[in-house]
Amino acid sequence: MKHNDSHLDLLYLDEHKVCCCYKTFNKNGFRYYRLAREEVLPYFEDSLNRILFVLQGEATLSVDTESYSVAKGTIWFLPSGSPYKVVAKTNASIIVHSFNQTTELCGNYSLNNLKPLLNCDTAKKSPSLSSHPMLTAFLNSLLVYLEKGVNCKIWHKMKHKELFFNFRFFYTREELAAFFEPLINDLAFKERVMKNLDKFVSVRDLAQSCHCTKSSFLRKFKATFHEHPSVWLLEQKVMTVTNLLSDPDIPFCQIIDDCHFSCPSHFTAFCKKQLGMTPTQYRKQILFQGH
Repeated sequence: MKHNDSHLDLLYLDEHKVCCCYKTFNKNGFRYYRLAREEVLPYFEDSLNRILFVLQGEATLSVDTESYSVAKGTIWFLPSGSPYKVVAKTNASIIVHSFNQTTELCGNYSLNNLKPLLNCDTAKKSPSLSSHPMLTAFLNSLLVYLEKGVNCKIWHKMKHKELFFNFRFFYTREELAAFFEPLINDLAFKERVMKNLDKFVSVRDLAQSCHCTKSSFLRKFKATFHEHPSVWLLEQKVMTVTNLLSDPDIPFCQIIDDCHFSCPSHFTAFCKKQLGMTPTQYRKQILFQGH
């Protein structure tokens, strides 16, 4: 029995769209755009990193105060917090991949491994790469799915991993260090903040531990963590307190000391405000739920 391929495509796509994993609009993931001459690529102001893959045509890319001519077969990295504008100079086809900060190129190799190369003469800063033939093949296969309307969040995650496998396999460490330099620096900054989190409780102290002025620290922190440090510090403190309260073997005096509360009443007031109950009430609730 011969099947009508277009009919089957529509049938399977309808099934796909009612799945709980289908995304009608995806911030994270891959999108495909066809631009007419002088058409502007849609811009989304959020805290995601983006990689642009130019499949066909030419365009002008403006990032902050810099302007670049982008052409078929080139790849461009746009770190989070960087305002950009893409205007097609000819009819152009572009795939845009948006993602949160990632650390892995593959299961055994992290972007953090590239940090020593950032100060090397061989790692010249560059926001672009030329598309390797194997990566081009990956993008062409990706395009088939995107044109069919596939928009499964699990599929997007799988293809994100496959994309970074391609980067790991087909580009040198020096090329990747130069390409992902802003992201690697962000990871180093985040690592430094997390390392010093338990030692300092104020924004000023954290800024000093990162060897930054308070103003430069605020800008860097917002670009990396996507919220004001005072809000983030409070969230981390609440998370730490609730984790410690969940362990009945940890006395309150240790929590007060570890979390830098000035006295028991300060600790109790914090819990009432942030958790809606006293430390004793919260611990009893957790213990009751565990039985």
